[in-house]
Amino acid sequence: MRLMLFGDLPGIPQLLEHLPREQVVGVVAASIRPQYHADLKRIAVQIGVPLLIQPRVDDAGYAEFRDAVASLSPDLIWVNSYSMIVRDDVMCLARLGGINIHAALLPKYRGCNPIQWAIINGERYAGVTLHEMTPGLDEGPIIDQRTVPVLLEDTWLTVRDRVKTATDDLIRSNLQNVLSGQWSKANQDDARASYGRRRTKEDGEFSWHDSVLSICNKIRALLPPLPPAYYLSEQGERIEQRRFMTPMAISGQKYGSTGGRALAGMRVRLRPPQANDVGLIEEWKLHPEAILVGSPFASLSRCSEEAMQHLLEAQTDAVIFVIENLSSLAVLGAVMLGEINWHHRHAEMYVFTRAQFQHDLDVRSDAVELLCAFGLRELELNSITTHLPLDQEGMVKALVRTGFEESAVLRRAAGLSGGWCDIVQLRLAQVGERP
Repeated sequence: MRLMLFGDLPGIPQLLEHLPREQVVGVVAASIRPQYHADLKRIAVQIGVPLLIQPRVDDAGYAEFRDAVASLSPDLIWVNSYSMIVRDDVMCLARLGGINIHAALLPKYRGCNPIQWAIINGERYAGVTLHEMTPGLDEGPIIDQRTVPVLLEDTWLTVRDRVKTATDDLIRSNLQNVLSGQWSKANQDDARASYGRRRTKEDGEFSWHDSVLSICNKIRALLPPLPPAYYLSEQGERIEQRRFMTPMAISGQKYGSTGGRALAGMRVRLRPPQANDVGLIEEWKLHPEAILVGSPFASLSRCSEEAMQHLLEAQTDAVIFVIENLSSLAVLGAVMLGEINWHHRHAEMYVFTRAQFQHDLDVRSDAVELLCAFGLRELELNSITTHLPLDQEGMVKALVRTGFEESAVLRRAAGLSGGWCDIVQLRLAQVGERP
């Protein structure tokens, strides 16, 4: 088998980790990526094959390039991480045509920047596909695929590394069939196809009107060395986001001085917690219903402003707000969406009100309504559950009025006030999910 390799860095080195080098007859680099030419030239010299540079089809040297490919008499063209289209007039020079490695789960995300588009669009999975090449862009029959998860804490860099590992496995598993020219294949389902265009710097702009989750996805999909996500200040200055930000940190900016948004109801408003709210967190931890209330700060024996600030910036599965009186701005308590499962888009809701407001159902109901609207809209959650002592009939009825439904009663599920009590589980779902 005479193999012609088209790619850049790290595409060509990755192929050479697996292929018999004596079967490689040439390496091709893209003219539009000159930054890779010197390294690819060194690789070609090391394995004793020529390096060809593919020009644009309308360049004077294109015919000469095509003739150079023909002179090497390849049996198969293998493409990995390549930034130009290999036209049919070159593909037909190889006896078996060409195969390509594409970092997406085809037929979704054909084209450019597939990992970035998958993260931006909130996909739960990414992957890599080995497929035959046709005149259409990433449209050829699929030989094999590998799937990898995309987690909320991932950036495009960690997903890329995961895809690279999956690509190595994909190459190893299919190598013998490829080298024998006897691979199996299946046509793509064009009805499920989507295409990604090549991104520009301007595509990284977001607005504080966007949901918290969509802002989070754009930031983590475009971290440096890519042109990063950014927003425009009131003065029109481009403010770049050059590090990963959790939904909690983004909420703090959106509903703080940066974004200028507000979560306000009839009686209370919700504001992002600050490092100096440690006293409130200590009250929360010591509350008799702490087993139900929960807190991402529970692992701290005592909160410090530094530790709290770190957790506010690092917590990926919770978003917390402080409840304030709308007129006096007195701190009444806190609410949290915690244990967020980003795959299933589910969260547990916790409500804590200070002792003097514990029985003020209007305050609690107002805070709950604001928090749930935030969770469904800003975090794009599918459902929210909460657990309350069954004897809190007033609060249970208040939650039912806001759209919660009783889904279960857990007998003797919590030890409170020196005894065991029954717990009621309530669930709120997106409108489309309700019966």
